[in-house]
Amino acid sequence: MGAADDPCLVRLHAQLMRLAPFVSPVGARLHVLDEVDSTNDVAQQLALDGAPEGTFVIARAQRRGRGRRGTTFHSPAGTGVYCSTILRPAAWPSMRPPSQAVTGCLTLMAGVAVAQCAHEQGAAAAELKWPNDVVVPLAGGELRKLAGVLAEASAGADGLQHVVLGIGINVTAVPEADNLAMRATSLQACARRDVAVEDVAASLMAALGHWTTRLREEGPGPIVEAWRRYAPSTEGRTVSLVHEGRRMTGIARGIDEAGALQVDLGDTRTRVVAGAVEWEGYGA
Repeated sequence: MGAADDPCLVRLHAQLMRLAPFVSPVGARLHVLDEVDSTNDVAQQLALDGAPEGTFVIARAQRRGRGRRGTTFHSPAGTGVYCSTILRPAAWPSMRPPSQAVTGCLTLMAGVAVAQCAHEQGAAAAELKWPNDVVVPLAGGELRKLAGVLAEASAGADGLQHVVLGIGINVTAVPEADNLAMRATSLQACARRDVAVEDVAASLMAALGHWTTRLREEGPGPIVEAWRRYAPSTEGRTVSLVHEGRRMTGIARGIDEAGALQVDLGDTRTRVVAGAVEWEGYGA
């Protein structure tokens, strides 16, 4: 089913089409779909077929939405924004590090865009949790998940070919699965008012366009600065991680200029660039 088959999709397509000329490169091409296995899968195939940078795929529902390390991102119809964007950072003058570093930087950039979108939609308490979640802290320090980011790189003989940046946001409700009501929240619950999926999609696409342009033209500096502003709880929160083969507990100390998480493990400050980090008060 395409955009022409459903009034909600027709409105969404029209709104994004009006916005696209102003948020280049994001929105270079639009694919507004009803239900897919995963928008990342659709975008990956489009990228392999030569789709231009900024191609934006959004679906009303996903059957197999996913997060990092194989986790499931539940994506029921009409309650969230589920989208993916194709980026080709190997051609950007500002981005010359190895593909893993590029992917990590794009993950941070997408998080900043989602956090900005959440604030614009009334979720003023939304903040970032390294490396890829947008969360809302409760009074007791517990964190509820609002959105997630999944960056998937594709490399060939010549190096990095493209990155597909997937984003899922709970907009009107928390999915009724896996006891998520105790671990997640939605934009509507945070804003305490009605929030339209199409408005969130447009806000997100605009934010992605803005931050993609800044990253492409200025490098990681502005992204790291913005990420820190949206992540007040990163400083001083207890985390656990596997370090040198042992599970250890430490204190998070924000991110460095390259976007790596800094953690104090006893008297040693450690840079974490990948892997699983468990955050105090966060069970998802």
